[in-house]
Amino acid sequence: MLDQTQRYILDPKQPGYDDQIQLFRTQFAKEGALVLPGFVSAANLKTMVSESLALSERAFHNFETSTIFLESPDPALPEDHVKRMVDHSKIHVIANDQIPDCSKLRELYLHQHLTSFIRDVAGVPSLYRYGCPLGALNYQLMKDGDGVRWHYDISDFVAAIPIQDADQGGAFEYVHNLRLTDNSSCDLARSYLKEQAGQASILESPLGSLVLFRGRNTLHRVTKILGDKPRINALLGYATKPGHNSSNFVKMMRYGRLQVIRPDES
Repeated sequence: MLDQTQRYILDPKQPGYDDQIQLFRTQFAKEGALVLPGFVSAANLKTMVSESLALSERAFHNFETSTIFLESPDPALPEDHVKRMVDHSKIHVIANDQIPDCSKLRELYLHQHLTSFIRDVAGVPSLYRYGCPLGALNYQLMKDGDGVRWHYDISDFVAAIPIQDADQGGAFEYVHNLRLTDNSSCDLARSYLKEQAGQASILESPLGSLVLFRGRNTLHRVTKILGDKPRINALLGYATKPGHNSSNFVKMMRYGRLQVIRPDES
């Protein structure tokens, strides 16, 4: 399934695993992001593109309105407070329960060593596949006019695989180590929300890479898509506690529903 047989060691029993993990963990801890190119073979990447496009008509096109913390605004705060300011994201999401069991993406997600590999790279004591029946595994398609606003993630880190680039747009921009710890950091975050700040960093991630990104304390966004070719990403969900689920607010925002459906009923 994976190209890691030549480039990456997933089995902890194989020689060189610990040295590889230490290298990746150090980089991830320092940069808050890790890109492992060629993690998925070209053939399987092509299959994933076909799978996601075939499911695209079932995708929920959400129009998210929230704060940078993906929450409802607090009306008790001043209008220009970052916890009250809202913006919009538009994205097409194929939920976990819409992805067939025979999917190449699901085959990767269920790889016997992938969860422990990501756990070791992230440097967390335990890691489990995400318990949300809708959010455990997603295809995200961004079409003409779609984009993801500046925000912080709910989870400690995100695991993603870029599947297809758009014709134009779709840059993953981030502000490294921008945490809202004091008034100056809040002022800087506000300047990005108002498009008054300088150039943010861009995360370069070749198609088929495994991308790990710490988004809980790193402000980031995806710029607006232009053109007929959609940007497609796969998101692999994990949590440090077993059975962790998404809130109803997040489910409604991302998938437009709370109930679980089978693929043949979607």
